[in-house]
Amino acid sequence: MRCPKCGKELKYLDVSILVYENYRFKVDINGFAYYEYKGSVDEGTKKFYCPHCGELLANSVEEAKKLLMEK
Repeated sequence: MRCPKCGKELKYLDVSILVYENYRFKVDINGFAYYEYKGSVDEGTKKFYCPHCGELLANSVEEAKKLLMEK
């Protein structure tokens, strides 16, 4: 498949995934506030881009698969 914007051949896409990081907020006896990392959760939102020009090409895994499988 070729990117519709830049025309370069695509063998893969870049993807951005919205992720929530979870922390525990604490304050020690000296009043120092800090965060303790607890993990992250994939929110589910994914955006797929051309790795050459950055054009948004797909908004789901299904759309991205379809694009990459095109001849």
